[in-house]
Amino acid sequence: MVNTRQKGNRSVRKARDYYEEQGWKTDVVEKTGKFIFEKDLYGLFDVVGIKKNQVIFIQVKTNRPPTREPFKDFAKDYAGKNLRIQSYTWYDRRGPIIHSFLSSGKITKKDLRK
Repeated sequence: MVNTRQKGNRSVRKARDYYEEQGWKTDVVEKTGKFIFEKDLYGLFDVVGIKKNQVIFIQVKTNRPPTREPFKDFAKDYAGKNLRIQSYTWYDRRGPIIHSFLSSGKITKKDLRK
């Protein structure tokens, strides 16, 4: 039986490793606890990264991409030149797909699977 918390933590580590290889300084922003109901930053993001004068908010998922609407809405309001909104979906034994949400409402996809 698979421990879903361990599986999620592995995906977050892989995402952080990927972004740190790209030059980002990352940290996990999830809060944990029995009575904490909103665990993610703004209810959407697991990891935040900074690089020079840029910030990136990242949602990490495993084997299934997140629902796009909340990220599109957030990106329309806040994404821009210095703030990026992305989802990193890790597919077991294959690799990641990264979706970028732009302020225009457009979504770009970068497939890094093997």
